[in-house]
Amino acid sequence: FENLCKLFNFDYISTPILEHTEVFTKSLGVSSDIVSKEMYNFKDQGDDELVLRPEGTAAVARALVSNSLEQNVNTKFFYHGPMFRRERPQSGRLRQFHQVGVEYFGQFNVSSDLEVIILAERFLKKIGIRKKLNLQINSLGTNESLKKYTQAVKSYFEKKSDKLSFLSKNRLSKNPLRILDSKDEKDKKLIEGSPDIRDFWDIESRRAFEDISRGFDSLGIDYQFNRFLVRGLDYYNHLAFEYITTENKSQNTVLAGGRYDGLVKSLGGSDITGVGWAAGIERIVMLL
Repeated sequence: FENLCKLFNFDYISTPILEHTEVFTKSLGVSSDIVSKEMYNFKDQGDDELVLRPEGTAAVARALVSNSLEQNVNTKFFYHGPMFRRERPQSGRLRQFHQVGVEYFGQFNVSSDLEVIILAERFLKKIGIRKKLNLQINSLGTNESLKKYTQAVKSYFEKKSDKLSFLSKNRLSKNPLRILDSKDEKDKKLIEGSPDIRDFWDIESRRAFEDISRGFDSLGIDYQFNRFLVRGLDYYNHLAFEYITTENKSQNTVLAGGRYDGLVKSLGGSDITGVGWAAGIERIVMLL
């Protein structure tokens, strides 16, 4: 992973395991699963709200702002290390787990999306598991089109709320898009009839997705379009993607990421864009 990242001119960055809680509540969204029920957070002796780092992207974006790295000639970074989430331990899900990841900051450009995907493809081929995975992609569109889509999804499920699972009923008021991730059989039938995100793309969203698709085709990268792939964090927009195992497991995502324009600005930095991904080391080891 390190050798490939250096080959692609990504610089190593290390963020603290302890972070201020607001780094994640501001960026991930209070209604995301990570913030609402999975973070290990506590107060220290100085009454500072601290958290054990639950994911890498917001932490790297915070480091970018704190250390004025936005003005660097190179704003491409890679990292690896432990993450912590208070989830129910099961196969492929640990409370302390390890990730490798890359983040590419700069101006909005489809070539940066393609570069991080090419890096993911090379990495997964190099370790010998690419053939065991399917690449699924979606576009969440611009923030404006995403808001309209979210409202339409909420209205749709509100009319059918009596048929939703208990978990999805809770998500309806806080983060309706998370319902699309539901594995509950009752929910799945309702999800099939939910609004199609493509109907809400504006011109910019449609153009960006067409450019991405053309790039994938010209590079010979196999992918499937999945309109239900929304990723559970507030900072995502435009491209979202996941490499999932072809085996039928509940924890089948091995590498995932997307574009997060606006994240750096929300943490007090300049208005630059970003795209990246993270992969779970333990899940990769299980596949190997």
